[in-house]
Amino acid sequence: MNKSSSHFKLIICLIISCLLTNPVVGGIHWNENWAMGCDFPGNDLSNVQISGEQCGQRCAETNGCTHFAWNNWNGGTCWMKHGSVSKNNAFESWDRNMVCGVLGKDANPKRRTSIGSGLFHGKCTYYYVSAGLTACGHRYDDHQFIVALNTAQFDPHTPNGNPNNNALCGRQIQVNGPRGAAVVGVVDSCPGCPYGGVDLSTAAFQAVVGDLSIGVANVTWSWK
Repeated sequence: MNKSSSHFKLIICLIISCLLTNPVVGGIHWNENWAMGCDFPGNDLSNVQISGEQCGQRCAETNGCTHFAWNNWNGGTCWMKHGSVSKNNAFESWDRNMVCGVLGKDANPKRRTSIGSGLFHGKCTYYYVSAGLTACGHRYDDHQFIVALNTAQFDPHTPNGNPNNNALCGRQIQVNGPRGAAVVGVVDSCPGCPYGGVDLSTAAFQAVVGDLSIGVANVTWSWK
């Protein structure tokens, strides 16, 4: 056997090995349960602005999430999705930086005990979130329903001192106040809030408490 023939067979073996390790489904190259350049259209459950590396774990921690997609929209958005799905349902995307994935059988279930459960009581205030970046590292508008959580409950979930990667970023709580109730997303921390306290966006405050002139009110809230 000449050297050219041996070299050719070696290349063929390497290609076969690569395909077996990273199978191609519908033209998409999968790395176990995730792939680049793909999307799962529809079936949106919720979304959160986090890095692509965090998207799969956030899906695993979200009730009802079975698959996900991530793109660069709004600085990086994880789109959590629900319903029965397989890799065959994924579509190739023109955006090669897009990520899609499905939950494996060994995915960690949603953890409630780590963040507490039940009903929390605290003071509710408001702030202008549009003034700058939040602790979670993104910008938001005042009309969005979001919340800054007191640091006593927020900071313990910050890894290596970087709040951008706080595990609570993007989680939702339901706040009940004198005017009504609203579901808001955790995007920030509130150093001046006591334990149980929440600092709402102006839109959320008006829905839960009422006119901004009220300033502060007692509320209850729970994790969604």
